[in-house]
Amino acid sequence: NLIKEAITIGGYEETGFSKWLAEKSLKYSGFTHVERNNRIVSAIAGREYASDVFAELLKNAGKTGKEQLNRFSTSYRILKELNVDADTAIRLGKLSNDDLIKAAQTVERDTQFTYSVLDLPRFLTGSPLLKTMTQFVPTAYQQITFVRKQLLKGALQGRVQPLLYFLAANQAVGAGIRKSRQGIK
Repeated sequence: NLIKEAITIGGYEETGFSKWLAEKSLKYSGFTHVERNNRIVSAIAGREYASDVFAELLKNAGKTGKEQLNRFSTSYRILKELNVDADTAIRLGKLSNDDLIKAAQTVERDTQFTYSVLDLPRFLTGSPLLKTMTQFVPTAYQQITFVRKQLLKGALQGRVQPLLYFLAANQAVGAGIRKSRQGIK
């Protein structure tokens, strides 16, 4: 199954009572089910996104001729970022199953953060006290990495539209949160 192959499994292996306790608490809290569904949805989105981008690339290639295809087009760049072998796909005229799996895995990995203390800088995990204080920092750290990779790096290369959308959405969400907090008080 394409989606099952695309879903990655992160974390570390527990044993004994701690494994049993962790599995039960995750199962009964509903977290495992939600996490699995989030990963499936993001993998499907990655697969569909790659298919849509490839169709756009072929449509544009049909206008200019495949031999004149601009290797620096946005569609070509996006496919490369999704780990798709764009040159082979163009030559074949379709995305292979491997290309679709790679795209699904890339989007799932980039949006559904798996993390451990190994993902944090050493200065944040140097002692048991720091580990306890920073136990929820990996998510924020991964989000910062995602924003830097997807938005800031692109803006520095001249693609500012995604960054502008993000900033506008951030303002709207922030205003909604402020209103909600005022309503609660």
